[in-house]
Order: sequence, then C-alpha cells, then structure tokens
Amino acid sequence: MSEEEAIASLAWANQTVQATTGTKHPKPKFKRFESFFDRNAAEAKIRRQYGDTYALPKSKKENVAKLFLQRYEEYQQLKRAGRIDQTAWQREEAD
Repeated sequence: MSEEEAIASLAWANQTVQATTGTKHPKPKFKRFESFFDRNAAEAKIRRQYGDTYALPKSKKENVAKLFLQRYEEYQQLKRAGRIDQTAWQREEAD
C-alpha cells in the first residue's frame, strides 16, 4: 500500500463517520472505498507526470469506442452475408 493510498484510506474512514447526505436519515456520501479513491486514476496521473507509458490503463471512452467499432464491423459482415433482414420489423407490425 502506497503512502498516498494509506492517507486516502484513513481519510475515507474519517469521512464515513462525518460526511453524510440527507438531513432526516443521513447516509454515507461514499459507500465504497473505490468510489472515494480511484487507485488506477492516481497511478495513471503519476505515470503521465513522469512520462512512464508502461501499463497505462486505457480510458473508458476508448474501450467503448473500440467495442462499438468491432460490433459495427460484425454487423456489416452479417449484412453482406444476407443474415440480417432490415425489413423484418415491417412484417412484424403488419401481423
């Protein structure tokens, strides 16, 4: 455990007692430690600061974009092969 993570862990324990939302029935602001301190983001920030590109996690947007592109290419292949009927919804509505 890094020093920064230990400090964050102590701060999280402190905030679970103090930081709440709601006045009538208070609940903790952060339910899990991971929602309070993102270790991967902190590590990526340090790596970017010192120019270390080893094992930088990919951004969530980049992963979503890759997945979308992959699925779109699969769709195009199925469409070319004639396995996707784009007028099927019209026949279902007529029934």
